[in-house]
Amino acid sequence: MVCMTVEDIVNELQTYGLSQFQARVYVHLVTSGPSGAGVLARRLGVNRMKVYRTLRKLQDIGLVEVLSGRPLRFVAEPPEKALDKLINAAKKKVSEMEANRRKVLETLARIDVSPNGLLEPKFRIHTGRRSVYNLLFTMFSSAKEEIRILATRNELYRLSFSGLDGVLRRRSSRGVRVRILTEVDERSLDIVKAYMKYSSVKHTSLPGKMRFVIVDGREVLTSVSLEDSMSLSTDRDVGFWTDSKDYLRAIEAFFDEIWGGSLDADLVIESLKTGKVIEEIKVLNSIDDYVDFYVKIVSSARSEILVLTDDLKEPSLPKFVPILFRELKNRGVEVKVLTFINEENLSEAEDLSKYVQLKHIEPRLSIQFLVADRKECLMSFLPLGQTDTMFRQNLWSNLTSHSSFMAEVFTEFWSRAIDADYRFKELKFHQTVRELQEILKGIAENCGWRLELPSRLTGRSGLSQEFGFVVRKIGEPDKTVVADFLRKDVPAMASVIALHVKALDVEADKKLLVCFPEVLGDRLRSLVDSYGIDVISGNDAEELSLKIADKLREVER
Repeated sequence: MVCMTVEDIVNELQTYGLSQFQARVYVHLVTSGPSGAGVLARRLGVNRMKVYRTLRKLQDIGLVEVLSGRPLRFVAEPPEKALDKLINAAKKKVSEMEANRRKVLETLARIDVSPNGLLEPKFRIHTGRRSVYNLLFTMFSSAKEEIRILATRNELYRLSFSGLDGVLRRRSSRGVRVRILTEVDERSLDIVKAYMKYSSVKHTSLPGKMRFVIVDGREVLTSVSLEDSMSLSTDRDVGFWTDSKDYLRAIEAFFDEIWGGSLDADLVIESLKTGKVIEEIKVLNSIDDYVDFYVKIVSSARSEILVLTDDLKEPSLPKFVPILFRELKNRGVEVKVLTFINEENLSEAEDLSKYVQLKHIEPRLSIQFLVADRKECLMSFLPLGQTDTMFRQNLWSNLTSHSSFMAEVFTEFWSRAIDADYRFKELKFHQTVRELQEILKGIAENCGWRLELPSRLTGRSGLSQEFGFVVRKIGEPDKTVVADFLRKDVPAMASVIALHVKALDVEADKKLLVCFPEVLGDRLRSLVDSYGIDVISGNDAEELSLKIADKLREVER
């Protein structure tokens, strides 16, 4: 006999169509006997709701049965019967696949797989500065419409020393547009001014020593790790040339994006002369740049930080920023954060609310921004029609007018947003209601009742009355129990009166008010008692469900 471990059995059961966790729960029930969901959750080290969902699924496919009682217990179907059921289900699935085989093959046969006939792009590596510059001479000389160059300061000097600037000048005189992106500073003033005589030059902070040359949108030379010495004969200069349309489109988009957000060289030169800070807009091309700017702006804030973000997790909110918010509070800086708070980020939101003024905004926005002291603004947004966050575009600006405008936009959103404490209560209530629905359904069915949530019943008045949930006796649909949830954000007195009136109209056998223990005061309790409403309160969905089951049994007596 071959001995198998529990893990081996779990793996084998997966071949019969069970998930790993379903198999693990079933094996635990087989080995441990009838068990409650809470006991299973502790043994497996997982959330109780996950165990409940899995047990309900196993019950649906006939591998688990429910034993009535308090607490609710589950028992495994004998292994032999369980395997037979899984095998029969698999046979049925195979039969369906065989029946659909011809249709799938016919559909696949109609798919067009003909080649597109496009010419193969060419790729070349040029090694050595002389080889690279000979290629640039050919590229510049053949230009008919436009030459786009991204270059370092030293590269502009080298092009001039090698005579290639003369080629650019002659092409410009014949109507070829020349655009140059470079870093403009005190050391590059003279050479930049020389190129400005026949070309358009803009300033950008280069992310590294690199070279891009695009000619007429038909060929491109790139050097992404440029050997930037002034030598005209070094062998360490390497360039990658291609006429690949896909590669060209990517490099053109990169160049044009930087160009659109860069300052004209003459503005930078004027700033260098006068010492006046330049108001500008920068395009941030990587998430690392975005995070660096975010942290820098928050760290340097003096009086106010305004944040609109679609989430409280990375990449929307860099992970170090909440720590910085805590420091800003100690420094007396006012921090306001607007975000979409849901169950996924509830824990982060509750923690963040200790250090900032936090509000909930909906619907979730595709734009997010940060405004510091109404002087700097960092924006991140998705282009129209995009939903994938990888396509986010990031912009930084120190334009006072723009920062002030975005601060006013934030203030308008803030005035219409929901306080975080209110949102926290709302989410926790929704979570309890959702868990109640799942747990109560099984408990009610075991008692001979069917749960409807939410539900509408037509009363004697002819009106459709809506309840939080309705439970009907199976086989006796006229026997009903109706219930409403008492929420803290809804006037309690009005809710109680409404439940009483609706229940009378639909002639319910019993009416329940589901709430948290601390909600009812003496006056409200007196009103509830006078209306014959049963109050169901508890700390979690399972406790509430079992108390509701007791009320269902009272109806049957």
